[in-house]
Amino acid sequence: MAATTTHVPTARLPRPSLRRLQRLTPPRCIERARRVRTSCTFKFAPSVVSSTTAFVATYAIETLKTRLQAGAPVFVGHPLNGIRAGIVFSAIGACIYFAIYSHLIVLWGQEQVVMASVMASLFASVARVPGRAIVRPIQSSRFEHWTHVVAAVYASGGVLAFYRGLFPYLMDEVPEAATRFFLYNFFSAFLNHTTLVGILTGLVTAMITQPFDAMQTRIMCGINNNDNNEGCLFKNFHIKAFTEVVESTAFFYSYNILKNLLP
Repeated sequence: MAATTTHVPTARLPRPSLRRLQRLTPPRCIERARRVRTSCTFKFAPSVVSSTTAFVATYAIETLKTRLQAGAPVFVGHPLNGIRAGIVFSAIGACIYFAIYSHLIVLWGQEQVVMASVMASLFASVARVPGRAIVRPIQSSRFEHWTHVVAAVYASGGVLAFYRGLFPYLMDEVPEAATRFFLYNFFSAFLNHTTLVGILTGLVTAMITQPFDAMQTRIMCGINNNDNNEGCLFKNFHIKAFTEVVESTAFFYSYNILKNLLP
C-alpha cells in the first residue's frame, strides 16, 4: 500500500505584539525611542513645512536680490522661474537639517541649540549647495530651465562642480542657522510677540551673513571678481535684510501655528 503524503499549507508566522516587544526591550531604550519619536514627529514635521513655507514666501525677493548681486537685469524673466526645483531641494535640505537637529537636541539638550544647528547645517549642505547651484543661475536670468543649468554645471566640472559654492555657503548658512535659533530663543525670553521676534532675528542675521551670501551668488553664477558690476559685498543690504525678516517671521509664525495644532 503506497504511503500518501499530506501537504500542510504554510502559514506566516505571527508578528510579535507591541507588548511582547516592550517586554523584550530594556525600559531605557523604550524611553529613548519615545523621546526621539516625539521630537521627530511633533517637531520635525512642522519645522519642514515651515521651512518650505518661508522659502516660497521669500522666493521672489530672493530672485530680485540674486539679480542685483549678479549684476543681471532686474525685470527680465519671471520672478518665480525655478521655484519648483527650489522647493524640491529646499524640502530635501530641510528634512536633512531638522532630522539631524531634532536628534541632536534629544541627545544634547536645549542648551546645545547652537552646536546642534551648526552640525545640522553641515549635513544639510549635501542637498542645499547643489540646489542653490541650480536655482541661483535661473534666478539671475542666465538660464531658463533647471535642466539647462544641470547640463552646463556638469559639463564644467562634473559632480564636484555643483559644490563650488560650498565654502561661501557654509560661511553664510552656518552662522545664519546658529544665530537664528539662538536669537529667537534670546528675544523670546523678553518679548512675547512672534512677529517682532522674527523681525529682530532677521535683521541681526542679515548683518552677519550678507557678505557671504553675495560671495555665494557670484561663485554659483560664474561671475568674475574683476567685473565692473561687482560692487561692495554690502551692496543692496536692505533687500537681504528684508528677505531675512520675511523668512524668519514666516518660519517661526507658521511653526508656532502648526505646533499648536498638533496634540
